[in-house]
Amino acid sequence: MVWEVRVQNHPPAVTADLLIPEVFVDHIFTDAVKAGDRAVLADCFELAELGLGSSDEVLREIVDQHVGWAALSSDGRARATQELAGPLLRTSLDRRVGTSWRQQVGGFGPDEPEPEAVVMMAGYLFRGEFLWHSGRYLADRSGIATTEPFARMPSEAGAYEMGVALAKALSSYSTGYDDELRHEPERFLAFAGGIDWTTFYRESLEIALEGGPDSYEALLYTIHKSSYGTSHISHSPEEPVLVPDWRDAAAFGTSILAAFGRATTD
Repeated sequence: MVWEVRVQNHPPAVTADLLIPEVFVDHIFTDAVKAGDRAVLADCFELAELGLGSSDEVLREIVDQHVGWAALSSDGRARATQELAGPLLRTSLDRRVGTSWRQQVGGFGPDEPEPEAVVMMAGYLFRGEFLWHSGRYLADRSGIATTEPFARMPSEAGAYEMGVALAKALSSYSTGYDDELRHEPERFLAFAGGIDWTTFYRESLEIALEGGPDSYEALLYTIHKSSYGTSHISHSPEEPVLVPDWRDAAAFGTSILAAFGRATTD
């Protein structure tokens, strides 16, 4: 992952947004929590303080989003955070969830939830087009990669047309692990018209879609984006809307268009 980011020469915001969640959080921090390695955990929280105290506004925002979310995402991570977090991270978490986390015992979530194979898609309404990409879990379950197949539809597409296209895509997408998976955001951005990452994510309306491999149900997530500073955007999904059978093209497409209608970006 580190090698891929280096050779692709991503903009700094993209580099940080890839490496912090997928290397720092999902590997170094998570492995240290599992192993109970207090020395590595102390280093993790020291690095978080450096990031949160950086003069680089974009870096501060990215660390705040990814580390702030991960710090209380499971019982084991929360215990480590309660014991070792520095003042900047504590203040960030207080602002995010209130102060009760400091004394809370358990109830944050399981440390290693059982993985489930899912079909994932992300859709964007950007400059008069609907743009879609597939998602796959990385083989070690450390994150979700932007992958092919990609899809494009005009913004005036009707519900039935949308439902047919997305149902066809869902039926062809693989699920679960993929040992050969490559995270390809730069290819998707080229598919989107050669646009840069920051502009695309700032201007696009976004929804997410996932379903299980053993049923025709799907969950639709409407995304609300908030800009912080000049280069970073946080994502807040709504509670998902259940689509009982994505083979019903008209109903499926109607739900998708309604989800886009609720999506926001500022």
